[in-house]
Amino acid sequence: MTDKPYRKNVAVIVLNSKGEILCCERCDIPNAWQLPQGGIEKGESELEAMHRELMEEVGFNDVELVDQLPEKILYDWPLKIRKNKSDDYINSYRGQEQTFFLVRAKEEILKNFVFSPTEEFCNFRWVNREEFFNLIVGFKVEPYKKAIQLFEKRNARIFA
Repeated sequence: MTDKPYRKNVAVIVLNSKGEILCCERCDIPNAWQLPQGGIEKGESELEAMHRELMEEVGFNDVELVDQLPEKILYDWPLKIRKNKSDDYINSYRGQEQTFFLVRAKEEILKNFVFSPTEEFCNFRWVNREEFFNLIVGFKVEPYKKAIQLFEKRNARIFA
């Protein structure tokens, strides 16, 4: 397993005007909450991947870019996930190399936004920082925590 590369991926922390974080519940795993995220396609920039993933997973991508972490955050997929998945990317990679973006959803978008379940997410919530970490599935807690800490160092206190 250790000789497998990491899959290049983007993860997006979406804030509303109150500093709350958009947290999405996976359709395939009840009560598994996470950020919008996904792989970078061939020929696609990280920024393009971020916009595409937002549109595919939450239904909007009209956001203000607040920051992008210059460092990548790595995590390995737990053995349990690798054993239960037949996806090619799970079997081809040891985990993910994530580029984190911090964005603010535009208020005019949120006023009329109605969430529709997607292939990946069946529900969403706007939550404060503490609630966010109470919802997240185990192996994603550390990379998400690290990203939020790095953003806070760079941008002061921006989360609710």
